[in-house]
Formats: sequence, structure tokens, C-alpha cells
Amino acid sequence: MMRRGFISLCIMLVLLVFGSCNRTEKPTGTVTLTFTTGDVVTRATTPGDGDPEDGGGIIYVDADSNPATPDTPDLVILIENNSTHAIVKRYPADGQASFAEDTKQKYLQVKFTDVDPGEYTVYAIANTGNGSVWFTSDPGFSTISAEDLNALTFSPLAGDATPTVTDRMPLSAKGPLTVRSSGNGSVSLELLRCVAKVTVKFKNVTGHPLYLKNLNFYISDMNPKWGYVIPPSEKDYPTEATDFRGLEIGPVYTDASGTEIAASATEELTGPYYVFPSQAQGGIYYCSASFDWKIVKVGDEDWEPTPYTNGYYLDPSDPEMGLRVFDEDFEDVPALLRNQHLTVEIRIGEGSNVSFNFMVGDWVKKTESIEFN
Repeated sequence: MMRRGFISLCIMLVLLVFGSCNRTEKPTGTVTLTFTTGDVVTRATTPGDGDPEDGGGIIYVDADSNPATPDTPDLVILIENNSTHAIVKRYPADGQASFAEDTKQKYLQVKFTDVDPGEYTVYAIANTGNGSVWFTSDPGFSTISAEDLNALTFSPLAGDATPTVTDRMPLSAKGPLTVRSSGNGSVSLELLRCVAKVTVKFKNVTGHPLYLKNLNFYISDMNPKWGYVIPPSEKDYPTEATDFRGLEIGPVYTDASGTEIAASATEELTGPYYVFPSQAQGGIYYCSASFDWKIVKVGDEDWEPTPYTNGYYLDPSDPEMGLRVFDEDFEDVPALLRNQHLTVEIRIGEGSNVSFNFMVGDWVKKTESIEFN
């Protein structure tokens, strides 16, 4: 009797073990990543226009040149496991992307399946032609590690060159993702421009038409040789002094007639000018300018031009001469970061009155919003 009872107990234990194994299944939920391009306040010229050239959208792959993947966005996504630091999912290899119909190129979703529950970091890079634009060689997004991705920089610029935007401006984002036990999770991230923008304008308040010629313009330390692709947690700019250069514009309007600015009008220089994020050495940027101008009055068209010079162009050996770049609160602007816009307005009035106004776009780094299904 005792022996039969022992055998029955063993059989029950075996059934319990097998039954437990049959009930354990890997989650098959969906991870949804939602991306928007730039902050409404800081999108270029026409906010939300969906134009990849000014950073207001994500460009498509041309269906004619790549018929196997028509309407595929120029986008790379990597999902890093925070525990192992391994890249567990990559787009376009593992995910499915779709644009919202009413906001083409500005709002898109990418969905992944079979992501284990846990904590992750999402990286997104847009508008780089999978490395063929803004890089001198392929960064290898299909195999790159999280460590190398965080340290990745754009190709260094030669000479005094500034980043050149042709048909697309690079964007990037980084944020946290939690995948629940169901396998579901979602995160919304803003893709921000990897560069800053500088605009120089002349405002004519003389009451008469004004001619401007032989313009040179300079801001110290505002044109680094390179910039990071993914924004670091701190110091999103080079730290070596040799990597910083001044932003030099000109000479502009060098022909005999120069350029005319109508009475009460404001004219923007040819550009715009893009720069990698920078920090002013010593916490202060210095702005200098040199140009000739004259007011055109009826019966006095041959009036001699008035020269204007300050700062650097008085003594090129002293780069710290010039006007301090300060904001509307008269505080020094210590850094110009990604997705920021600095506008320099040079105001010309009668009596050889020239003044400078500096405006930094109102950009606040936002905390990514996260919601779960």
C-alpha cells in the first residue's frame, strides 16, 4: 500500500512540472515608438512645414533609386537593453514604420514585436542618408554598439567651413523605454536638429533707402570643427580649445553697387548659417563687424559711404575684442546648443548710429513623455 502511494505522488509531481512549463509563454506585445520633428518654437522659418531641408520633417527614400523600399523614411532606430547594453532591435531591419496621413514627414510611428520586458534606451537618427550624408564614411548603423553610438560624431570640418545642408538636416533623439510584462510599451520622442542656426539681419531705420557693401562679420568660438550625433547627458560640444573656431561671414556685397535696403526694411544676409553646438571660451562670445554704408537721399546720390568697424577687424591679433553677445535680459550667452537659433540684428539709423541686438530662440529641453498600452 505504501509503495503504490509513493508512485502516485511522483506522477502528480511530474504532471505539475510539465503543466507549469506549458503555461509559460514569451510576451508577444507591441512596442510603439512615436516621433515628431523639432519643437514648434524652434522649427525653422515655417514651423511644422514637414520640410527635411530645414529640419521640419524626415525625408523619404526615392522609390526610383530604391524600388524595394519605396516611401521608407531616412531613419535609423536602435533599442539598447539597459542591463546588458546590447542592441536588441534596429530599424529598418526589425521594425515597421508608418507616417500619419495628415502630417506627412513630421509625425511617424515605428512598431517592434518580441521585445522582452525590461528597461531600454531608444536612439533615433534621421536625415543622414544612412551615413552617406554628413559622414565621410559609413558609421555602420546596422552593427554599431551603444557605446560607439553615444560617442559618434559628424565628420570634422576643414578650414573655416560650416555644416552644409542640401536636401536634409540631421535630427536625433534619445530617451527611455519600459516594456511591461505583457510585452507592450510606448514612448514619444522629439527629433531635434543636431546643429544650431545663426541669422544676421540689417534693419534700416534711417528713413531713406540705404546701400550696404564690403561686409565682414565674426563671432568668436561659434563654429566648432565637429559635433556629436546623439546629445550627451552633458557638454554637448567639443571641450578642446583647438576644436573651436570663430564663425566668419564675408566678405559679402563686394561689387560696386553693394546691396540696397529699402527705407524701414530689414534684410537678411545670404545664408542661413549652421554651426555645431558650442560653448564660449571663458563664457563670453564676442561679435565683430566691418562694413560700408550710405544713405541715398534725393539729389545726393553721390554721397560718400560711411565706414563702420568694431572689435576683431580693428585688431585681428586680439580675438576678444568686439561686442559681448548677450540676451534680452543683458546676460551673456554662454553656449549655443543644438536646435537653437541666434539672430543678430544690426540696426542702422541716421547720424552714423549703429547698434546690435542679439536674440536667442526660446528653446527648452523637454522631458520625453511616456505612456503605456
